[in-house]
Amino acid sequence: GVFIEQVGAPIPAFPFLLMAGMDGINNSTFALLALAVAAVASMLADLIWFWAGRRHGQRVLSLLCKISISPDSGVRQSELSFARSGVATLVISKFVPGLSTLAPPMAGALGMNTRTFVIFNLAGSALWAGSGIALGILFHSQIQNLLTVLGELGNAALVLVGILFGLYIALRVYRRLSLSRIKAKLPKMQP
Repeated sequence: GVFIEQVGAPIPAFPFLLMAGMDGINNSTFALLALAVAAVASMLADLIWFWAGRRHGQRVLSLLCKISISPDSGVRQSELSFARSGVATLVISKFVPGLSTLAPPMAGALGMNTRTFVIFNLAGSALWAGSGIALGILFHSQIQNLLTVLGELGNAALVLVGILFGLYIALRVYRRLSLSRIKAKLPKMQP
């Protein structure tokens, strides 16, 4: 789940981490193994984007901004973050929507050393995965109660989650389209 999300699929990986933490309450070895697997999976996906950014630079970044549901997470925002925080951006990028997608190819496009990228990105991936697993451990009883309720609802719960996810996507697309219309109506000035 983590690898698929980090490659770019719109599937949230954090619930997988919460579930791993919930299961890790009885087996600490499982929690540590889940942490290692999640961090490595995230790192592998980010390496793909890093190399794509290094090879194709601005084209990859522009493509990511075009297909992003959230247009406010553009290249310029990521460049500013790298300018302010440098490689520390890789450590915190997993916690910032939009930046988590753009940070690896941005690091590649800016010519960051591969070893530096791996060290800081792996630290950020482990911190992100560890926080999800820790929250799963901390709130294991509440997560278990939620899963019990969802299990009692059966297929209705699946339909409800699907509807909520669809509404979220529709809202983001509507917002993006309305912003595009507003931008199109703005007067343009010649240099």
